[in-house]
Amino acid sequence: MLTHDVETAEGQAFVRRLADVDESYGFRSSFNLVPERYPLDYGLIDELRARGFEVGVHGLRHDGKLFRSRQEFERRAQQINHYLREWGALGFRAPLTHRHAEWMQALEVEYDLSFFDTDPYEPMPGGTMSLWPFILGRFVELPYTLVQDYTLTAVMGETTPRLWLDKVDVIEKYHGLALLNSHPDYMAAGPGLAIYREFLEQMKDRGGFWHALPRDVARWWRSRLGVLDAGPERQLDVPDTLAVEAMFHADGSITLPGEPAPRERAPRERAPRERAPRERGEEPVRDAGVSQRPGYGGQLAGERPQDLEQAAAAVEAAVEDVS
Repeated sequence: MLTHDVETAEGQAFVRRLADVDESYGFRSSFNLVPERYPLDYGLIDELRARGFEVGVHGLRHDGKLFRSRQEFERRAQQINHYLREWGALGFRAPLTHRHAEWMQALEVEYDLSFFDTDPYEPMPGGTMSLWPFILGRFVELPYTLVQDYTLTAVMGETTPRLWLDKVDVIEKYHGLALLNSHPDYMAAGPGLAIYREFLEQMKDRGGFWHALPRDVARWWRSRLGVLDAGPERQLDVPDTLAVEAMFHADGSITLPGEPAPRERAPRERAPRERAPRERGEEPVRDAGVSQRPGYGGQLAGERPQDLEQAAAAVEAAVEDVS
């Protein structure tokens, strides 16, 4: 499954080019737009739909303040719901993957894309440790399972889609969901577009998978579970966000979803290092226990992905336990 978050006006200007790339390999994707950060091109939205692509909502302003308090979230959720209805959109992804499972029940969506299986590089690191969709209250959660494009190139320094393809091998083994989130904002320059093209080419040649839009996967997942009603009147128990996610600790250990976190952990010693400048110009969330980390995803450029490899190993071990 291919998804694209369009964060800026420059990214929106590159959307047609990226849609052409997807289409040239026989794929379709979803583009998640920010309603109130840049002037929206409604002609582009209509064109994408006419070509078989999907359009979703990516926050409200992409200013890092969506989850600063429950009151603020509920106020903005009303505006987000307005755009969902106006666009006829069915899905949502929160900027910076900030998330709160309980608060997000206020969104009138069929599916959400804000969670991931594991990603220690995000501002709120952790993960659901799931390679599959799951019901999260009133909507279907479709976690992304492939490292984001910016992290792959700018943070991890990769120049090929090797890590994407390696992860697809693992996901295929367990019949899971291979979901990629990439950004036209970053593909307009640098190596990102070439790496993405190579990934699509190899996936096209690979075959043996169902390529679908998020809305189709979400509806299929509901139908196979017999959960067809996604309306606001549907009342389901919603776990606290921490109960559905893993936590990464300073000593390098991982608490899996549903496990109690140890009360005290000794911090892992690290050599002093200079903090990296912010990459995106976002204001961090200041409450709700959200980690304040430097830069995009809190990772310094040039660091190697030991934490990601450890997290991936934990995911596979968790999958083995339930297989």
